[in-house]
Amino acid sequence: MSKKFVALKLNPEDEAHPENQELQQKYKVSGYPAVVFASADGDLISNNSGYRPPVPFLQLMRQTLTEEEAFQKLIQHHQKDPQDLQTTTDLALIYIKRENLTRGQPLIDQIIEQDANNAGGYLLPIYLELGLMYLSQSKVELAESKLEQILALKLVNLDLSDLYLNLGLYYGQRADGQPDPKIFFKKAISNFETVVQKYPQSQIYEDAQLYLGITYMLQEEKQLAIGILEKLSQTAKNDDIRDRAKTVLGNLRVLPDKGVDTGKEEQVNSD
Repeated sequence: MSKKFVALKLNPEDEAHPENQELQQKYKVSGYPAVVFASADGDLISNNSGYRPPVPFLQLMRQTLTEEEAFQKLIQHHQKDPQDLQTTTDLALIYIKRENLTRGQPLIDQIIEQDANNAGGYLLPIYLELGLMYLSQSKVELAESKLEQILALKLVNLDLSDLYLNLGLYYGQRADGQPDPKIFFKKAISNFETVVQKYPQSQIYEDAQLYLGITYMLQEEKQLAIGILEKLSQTAKNDDIRDRAKTVLGNLRVLPDKGVDTGKEEQVNSD
C-alpha cells in the first residue's frame, strides 16, 4: 500500500526552508505532529492532527485511498454524463472541500443554472460547503453572503448549525485582535445562540453551548457563563464536552465578577 503514496517529512519551523511554512499555511496545519494527505495535484484531501500509531495510521491510509478512488470514479462518470446533476454536485463538493475552485467553479455554475431555486436539492449543499470554505480562508463576508443566499431559499427544516457555529468561532477567535473586541464577541454570541435556540437536535448543539459559555466568560459575564456551563456540566451527553464544561466552570467560580484577565483560561476554539 505504501507504494501508492509519496512520503514527505516537513518541519515548518526550519528557517532554511521557508517553503515548508508555505505548505503549513496552505494545508492549515495548526499543531504538531500532523499527517496531511494531498492529491497528486497538491489539493488537500485531509489534515489529521496528532500522532497516529501504526494500526490507526494504516486505517487512515486505506480511508484516503478509498476516498481518492471514489473521487476518480466520479470524474469518469461526469465525463460520460456531464448533465447528471447528482454526480456534478458530488464532484463539486469535493473540489470545494479541497479548495480547488479552478476546477470546481464550472461545476458550481452549472448547478446554479440548472437548480437555481434548489428544486432538486443540489444547490443547498453547494452554498453550505462554500460558506464553510470561505470561513476556513477567513473570508467571513463571503461566508455570510452564502448564508444570506441560503436563507433566501426559504427552506424549512434546514440545519445550518455547522455554518452558524463556525461563524461564531470565527468571531470569537478574532475578538481580542479588534479595536473593539465587544463587537466580535457580540457576533460570536449571536451565532452560538442561534445554534442553541434553533437546532437542539444538532450534533454540535452541546458544542455551541460550551462555546457560548466560554464567550460569556471572556466577556466577563460571569453569572451568564456559570448558568450555561453548570447546566451543561450536568446534562451533556458528550463526555468530553461535559468534562470541559466542568473544568471551565471550576476555574470560573474562583474569579471575581469583573475586571479579570481571562486570557489564560480556555479560549474559544474548535479543537
